This record gives sequence, structure tokens and C-alpha cells, in this order.
Amino acid sequence: MKRNLISRIFATLFFAIGMLALIYYIYEKFISTSIYSKNLGKDDIEQKYDTNTVQYKFSYNGKGNLKQIIHLNKGEALFTTNHKGDNNYTVELKTANDSLIKVIFNVNGDFKGKQVINVPENDAYILDIKTEGEWEIAFK
Repeated sequence: MKRNLISRIFATLFFAIGMLALIYYIYEKFISTSIYSKNLGKDDIEQKYDTNTVQYKFSYNGKGNLKQIIHLNKGEALFTTNHKGDNNYTVELKTANDSLIKVIFNVNGDFKGKQVINVPENDAYILDIKTEGEWEIAFK
């Protein structure tokens, strides 16, 4: 009888310790790393991005139209492009809400060129390419 009682107490303690370890793991893995639990305001998040003024690099190529979401940092950005075709080639930078910020390129026929633009803030943007020809675009 005494041995059975000791076994039950040991099993209960083992179960309780296991549950505490599981709760601690869940808290550390999912709750404490959440941006909301650290009480960061919008200014705190933007300040972290403002220290890095280097733009991300990307390169796309294709044929026909493309609407691509990209992230740009505040400051200057250099776009280079190459277009092959007899038709119009338009590249526009838009806000995430699809509002036009700047027409980067608007040419007819074959074209190779560069354009520097001023990005107003760290944010997601839409790169909107309209053409029937083949194109390449790079950004840095």
C-alpha cells in the first residue's frame, strides 16, 4: 500500500513538472518572442529600419506584364532595365494601395537604361511592369 502511494505521488510530480516545462516552452517559443508582447510602438520599429539605408537588391526578367510586391528602404534607389520589343514599355512604382508614386520608365521599342528615384519611406511597394515585349529589371 505504501509503495503504491509513493508511485502515485512520483507520477503526479513527474506529470506536474512535465506540464510546467511544456508551458515554459510554449511561452518562450510563441508568446515572449511576439512583437506585441514587447510593447514596441510604430516609432520603435521604424527606428530599427532607419539605421539601415542600404536598399535590398533584386532582379526580375520576363515577357509581358508583371505586378510584383517589393520592399524598399527610404532613400535613393537605382533601377536598371533592358527591354526588347516594338511596343510600349512602362515601369511604375506604386504604394501597397496601388496609388502611383512615380513612372520609372515609359518608352517605346528596344531600350536599355537607368533611373534613380527617391523612396519616400520604408515600406512595401508595387512594381508594375506593362509591356508585351521581353524585359529585365534590377534594383539596388
